[in-house]
Amino acid sequence: MNLHEYHARDILKRHGIPVPDPQTRVAKLLAGEIDMVRNVAPDTAVELAKNPDLGISNLPTGSFIFFGLDAAGRSGLKPLQDNRVRKAVFMAIDRDTIIKHIVPGGGIAEKMLGLCFKTNVACQFTNSHPSFDPAAAKKLLAEAGYANGFEMVYDCFTPIKSVCEAIAGELLKVGIKASINPTTIQVYRKKQGDGTQQAFSVWYPTAGHPDAGNILDVFFGGERDYAQDTTIHEIMKKGLLEFDTEKRAKIYEAAFNRNNEQHYVMAFSSLPTVYAHSKDIKIEKNQLSAGDYYINDYFWK
Repeated sequence: MNLHEYHARDILKRHGIPVPDPQTRVAKLLAGEIDMVRNVAPDTAVELAKNPDLGISNLPTGSFIFFGLDAAGRSGLKPLQDNRVRKAVFMAIDRDTIIKHIVPGGGIAEKMLGLCFKTNVACQFTNSHPSFDPAAAKKLLAEAGYANGFEMVYDCFTPIKSVCEAIAGELLKVGIKASINPTTIQVYRKKQGDGTQQAFSVWYPTAGHPDAGNILDVFFGGERDYAQDTTIHEIMKKGLLEFDTEKRAKIYEAAFNRNNEQHYVMAFSSLPTVYAHSKDIKIEKNQLSAGDYYINDYFWK
C-alpha cells in the first residue's frame, strides 16, 4: 500500500525512489527528475493529464474499498444494531457519483455488488447492496426512532480519506453525523481488535488469496468481525469442508447474500491503481498477478 516512484533512465536500470510527500512527488515528475508516480489523487491526475509530456494510466486491480458498520454493538453504538438503520446508511450514499469523481481511477472503477469479485474463486451471490434512495433512507431512520439522525465515529484509512469524506457528506444529508477519524493501518487494526470501531473503511486486496472463503474470514472471523452472525459462521465452516469449487460457491452464496440482506459491510468499489508518467512509458498487465503491477511491467514505448 506504500506509494512508489520509478525512475527509468535506460532500459537496463529502474530505480525506486521513496518520496513521502505527494506534492514533492508531483514536482519531481514535472521537473523530469522521475519518470513515474504511483497512486495519484483524482484531482491531481486531471491536472497532470493536461500536460502534453505526461500520460495517465488507470489500471484495474483485485482490491476494493469497503464501508462497514458495527452491527454487533461491540462499540456500544445502539442505532447500528438495527438493520433498518444500517440499510438507511447504505441507501443514503450516492456511490455512482463518488466512484466517478472521488475514487482514484474512477473512470474504470467497478461498482461492487457484493463482498467479492466474480473473478475470485467460489464467489457467488444473487442479491446486492441497496440502491441510492435518500428519501427512503430518511423514512427508515424515522421508523427506527432516529428521525433526527445520530452521531457516529467513522474510522478511515488515511490514503482513502477523500472517499470517506464524500461518504460522510452523503450521510449528513439524512441527518447522520459521521465524524471522520483518519488513521494509519496500525491504529486501525488496534481499534478493530479493541472492538471500538463504529463505522470503518479501508481497502482489501483479494488477489493475494483470491478464494471467497478467505474473503469471508476477513470480515466475519476473529477480532475483525463486527457482525458476529452465527448463520454466516456456520456457512463458512461448511464451505471449508467442500473442495469442489462450484459446490463451495453455492455454499458461500448464502453468506454473501446474508451480508447484503443484513447490511453489515458494503463493498463500495474496486480500487484501480493510477499512474502519472512520462509519455514515453507504457504499463502492461502482469502475467502472474491478477491484482498488482510491478517494476518489470513498465516499458519504454
